[in-house]
Amino acid sequence: MDRVAPEALVFDLDGTVWDSYPWYAQILEDEARVPKTQTIGELSHGASVVRLINEHGVTRSRFVRRAVSSIDALSLYPGIREVLSTLRARRVPLAVFTSLPGSIAEPTLNATGLRAYFSQVVHAGNCYVRKPRPAGILQALSAMEVAPSDAVIYVGDRADDSRAAQSAGVSFAWAAYGYSEELPPFITLRLRSATDLLK
Repeated sequence: MDRVAPEALVFDLDGTVWDSYPWYAQILEDEARVPKTQTIGELSHGASVVRLINEHGVTRSRFVRRAVSSIDALSLYPGIREVLSTLRARRVPLAVFTSLPGSIAEPTLNATGLRAYFSQVVHAGNCYVRKPRPAGILQALSAMEVAPSDAVIYVGDRADDSRAAQSAGVSFAWAAYGYSEELPPFITLRLRSATDLLK
């Protein structure tokens, strides 16, 4: 795309903002004695962390308590905080659209100190339509009073993120540093690191 200033950005979380799989795996090992390699393998093959929590008998509240208490073990991808700070300073509207439930997404954003960057957080608790359908992106944009266009960017790492962006009529920045090594079907911008968003 022509690198003009974006009108708004919407971010996925897992594999885009933070490297959560090892963190989830450690929590499940601590709480349910599930080997970390097993959890990471299942997440990498498309299992949701909510499904794994339920399967291994860990309550949501227990998982969230452990997550918040171990927040220092969650790695943000390099440059994420700098990118969000710079975009906020430029007054670019920022939002989140994630498949995580709000009971995990919101406490984690708060504990990492990232929640303040986003005017909207759309998650599985306030948007019941899953990716690759575009409802979550459109919901975030509507709340920010921004119309879908090529000047709006959805940032994600997976094919479903790509398809959601395409269906929403916005650009897609592929977090190639994230969890999916497979080239998504629709890409506007390939990110080797999050800081590529500022170039």
